[in-house]
Amino acid sequence: MHAEALADLVKNAQSDVLKRLGGPEALTRALGCADSSKGLDEYFNFAERRAEYGSNELDPPPMPSYVLLVWDGLHDVTILMLIAAAVVSLVLSLVFESGDAAGWIEGVAILGTVLVVLNVQAWTDYRTAATFRRQQLDLENGKEVYVLRGGVLLKRHPRELVVGDIIRVAVGDIVAVCRFVVVYAPRARTGTGTN
Repeated sequence: MHAEALADLVKNAQSDVLKRLGGPEALTRALGCADSSKGLDEYFNFAERRAEYGSNELDPPPMPSYVLLVWDGLHDVTILMLIAAAVVSLVLSLVFESGDAAGWIEGVAILGTVLVVLNVQAWTDYRTAATFRRQQLDLENGKEVYVLRGGVLLKRHPRELVVGDIIRVAVGDIVAVCRFVVVYAPRARTGTGTN
């Protein structure tokens, strides 16, 4: 089955197309799995499958840059009011005071304080985002899923799954797939097959 046809099947939630294909068993055969009780063959070309359908992972969102965090800090109402106060103070001291008056120091001090606050806040946010990213990657790297390949149940990272893999889902498992899951439990504990 071509990637476009499978994407269309998923995108439009076409259960009638799945029925026309012959159900879950026929879909697994179309995806290269001759026997759903054994999964994909151990000699299956997984690299080719990833190239055709894509890998089973989402790219993490980009980390915010330090400059972007400073820019976001400039949109704070308090910071904007402080900048306005500093500009007014500087203009008043430079235009209306004469001689050796040091009125400009107040405006410069406010601007200096704003710069320090913006940088401290941006640095704190950047470190927090980096820590969160590390924790998220550690959590992601610790995930495992049971996949049936060549009749053997193997532990694999969800990133190693390919389209057509048969995974074992137990109570409480988080299904680690990006697109489409066909749930098929032949001869479940009740003794009846369910689709």
